[in-house]
Amino acid sequence: FFMKNKLPLAILKSNIDAAEMWQEQRDIFKQLEIILDLQSGDGNDAKKEAQFGLGVNEHHQMTLFDFRNKKPVSLSVDFASGALAHRRKFGGGKGQLIAKAVGIRKANRALHVLDATAGLGKDAFVLATLGCQVHMFERSPIAWALLSDALVRAKNSTDPELVEVVSRMRLSRGDLIHSTIEKAAKEQSYDVVYLDPMF
Repeated sequence: FFMKNKLPLAILKSNIDAAEMWQEQRDIFKQLEIILDLQSGDGNDAKKEAQFGLGVNEHHQMTLFDFRNKKPVSLSVDFASGALAHRRKFGGGKGQLIAKAVGIRKANRALHVLDATAGLGKDAFVLATLGCQVHMFERSPIAWALLSDALVRAKNSTDPELVEVVSRMRLSRGDLIHSTIEKAAKEQSYDVVYLDPMF
C-alpha cells in the first residue's frame, strides 16, 4: 500500500505532541502532512475513518499503525537494535551476497552506490556498514518518512559506530524515472546503481 497516492491515513496528532522526539523528527511529520495533504486526529478518529495512523511508538520511533484488525499492527524502522543491529555487529562482512552483488570485494576503495529503490533502507544500511557511500532514493512518501526518522535517530545515537555508518547514508525523495535522480546522477558519479524492485 506504500505506492498508493491516497491512503486512508491520519496523522495521530495527540500521540505525536505527547512524544519525546528530536525536532528533526517533528519536521518529517510536518513535511509528510503537506506532501500527502493528510488529516490530523486522535487514535479513535484513525480507527473509525482512516484505518491507518502515523504516530510514535513507545520507543519514540515514527510508526505506521494498521487499525484494520482488532490488534493493531505497526511498522517502524530502527538501525540501533533488532535484526539490523545484529547484522551490523555479527553479519557476514564482505562475504554477504549483497556485497558480492555490488563488487565490494574487488574494489580497492569505498564504492559510491545509488540505491534507486531504498524502501526501508535495509540493503543501504548493510552497504554503508561495509564502507559504501550510499545515496538512497525512495518514491513512497510514507516509506521515505519512516526511513528519514530512523536516520535522524541513528545520527543522534550514543553509539559512535552507528553514527559513523549512517553518516555514509543520504536519502532523497524521488522516483527512479523522475528528474531528481537524473539530476543527482549528473551531479555525482556513482560506481554502482542498485535496484531491488518490489515486483
